[in-house]
Amino acid sequence: MTDAATSANTEANEFELLQARNAELERQVRQHQQVIDALPMTLFWKDQDGRFLGCNQKVADAAALARPADVIGKTDSDMPWSAMAENYRAADREVMASGQTRLRIIEELQQADGKVIWLETNKAPLRDPQGQVYAVLGTHEDVTARRNEENERMQRQEEIIAGQASVLAELSTPLIPLRDGVLLMPLVGAIDTRRTQQVLEALLEGISAYQAETAILDITGVKVMDTQVADGLLRAARAAKLLGATVYLSGISAEIAQTLVQLGTDLDQIITFGSLQSAIARAFR
Repeated sequence: MTDAATSANTEANEFELLQARNAELERQVRQHQQVIDALPMTLFWKDQDGRFLGCNQKVADAAALARPADVIGKTDSDMPWSAMAENYRAADREVMASGQTRLRIIEELQQADGKVIWLETNKAPLRDPQGQVYAVLGTHEDVTARRNEENERMQRQEEIIAGQASVLAELSTPLIPLRDGVLLMPLVGAIDTRRTQQVLEALLEGISAYQAETAILDITGVKVMDTQVADGLLRAARAAKLLGATVYLSGISAEIAQTLVQLGTDLDQIITFGSLQSAIARAFR
């Protein structure tokens, strides 16, 4: 074989080897793209200038582009979510400058169809062989449904809490019609400023609704009374009088009586009774 023939044969072998290598590289690239396309989240990586270096199909779909290759070289400013581009860019710069991974960032994304979704974002720096950060890797997961479910659950919880508060308010200020023109409100437990206001509101609403002439406040179950509570009862009596009703205060214990005397509370506008039975008897009479 001549030198020329040998050289030609060598070149042919090298060309075939190069073709085989290229084919293998292309196969690996396709395989890698298939892998990242199969991921359940959006995947992308960008350079220091914010240009996309690669991504999976989900990024292309969100941008209304045919292939991930169509995304390469573009920035967030070229995408349907351009309104949020500066926010994304700032987050990317922070990760690349600090070299620290950031996880579970909640962000908005406007898709090509105009729909805004909520994303949970993770971002990590990519380093070259010398350890220098040259890009940022990011993933997005659509958490819109989960966020909506959480918001709905929180709303339901707030409604439940509001309902429970309403029930507790009614239980803490029960209003019982004894007969035409006579109402009874038995109070049990500690009475603070908030509950005193509830007593006032419930009492006035009951007097107005039932056209009551007499309202009995029974404090047999109240063990402690301070100035604020006593003043609240006086306000209730004055307000009831404006509606044409008289307030009876029953169930005053020796301890509360002594407290009221020490406080110098003026109970002239309230008719007092030692027991609920005597107050009811007086009201019925």
